[in-house]
Amino acid sequence: MSVKNDITDNISADMENVTLKSSRFPTRIRTSRQQFLEIETQQGSRIKAHALKVAGRQAQIIVQGSVTGDNIKSITTVGKADLTPAEAAREKAILETLKGESSLLSQPFFKTIWLPRDTPSWPQTNLPDCSKQIYCSDLNLNTAQEAAVEKILSSSDENRTVLIQGPPGTGKTTVIAASITSIIFSPNAANRTIWVAAQSNVAVKNIAEKLDKIGFRDFRLLVSWDFHFDWHEHLYERLEHCLLVSDVFCKNIIEATTQLGGARVILCTLSMLSNDNIAPYVQVNPVDILIFDEGSQIEIGDYVPVLHRYAHTLTKMVFIGD
Repeated sequence: MSVKNDITDNISADMENVTLKSSRFPTRIRTSRQQFLEIETQQGSRIKAHALKVAGRQAQIIVQGSVTGDNIKSITTVGKADLTPAEAAREKAILETLKGESSLLSQPFFKTIWLPRDTPSWPQTNLPDCSKQIYCSDLNLNTAQEAAVEKILSSSDENRTVLIQGPPGTGKTTVIAASITSIIFSPNAANRTIWVAAQSNVAVKNIAEKLDKIGFRDFRLLVSWDFHFDWHEHLYERLEHCLLVSDVFCKNIIEATTQLGGARVILCTLSMLSNDNIAPYVQVNPVDILIFDEGSQIEIGDYVPVLHRYAHTLTKMVFIGD
């Protein structure tokens, strides 16, 4: 397995120490325990190297030999990448299930998604029904959108899992925003918490911008430092008031309470949901109502870590996509 790394022409080399900059985020150079770099010289020879330190676009690599910057023709990452936190959590959940150490297979959400012929046994709750209390200032919902929001707000067992499908341009982000504001402003749901996730950072950012546009700013947006620093800061200039980048994630519930500032809505990627570093925020805001955007782009197995980790607090799952 190999990926050619796109780099700029500005390469600094001092014997075995090379400093360079990646030019594209998807093909950036990363530190890895399992992978190595292969440098191709202008003469066609290949030299092995390892990434020592990476900060944003800039990478420092150690070459097994010596090379000058103007003699580097290309750099390729070779080998299987380290598991992401989400992949590691998925592997752990499946292993524990196979060993009989997890109740995953008996969980009602798991049965609803993977075993639809089995009747799920939902635990008794006293969840308030907000389905008739749609609050969406500055959002003009059509009939189909109102019906979708009512499904999301419903506390009935038949609506514990909701699937909403709509082609591009049908207002799915509007439905998400209207559902969030309706829950947060409902007097019957003062203790409910909402987590909104998607596969991509851009999709999560678009939801955050929609909330900001309608004047709802009582939420937090969790973003990975690797994605944000030196690559995509410009995407979040409008959202600085709600942004929490992973390099400032706190370590305890007291600091998490301060950083959240009372917000009961948290937005992040699906991968971030499986990251152990968000534990203090989960303690403050348990994963109660979970809304997935771009649901059709998520491989079904990627939901396993979420169900495994948050089974004890999760009361509703909403899947929205094309």
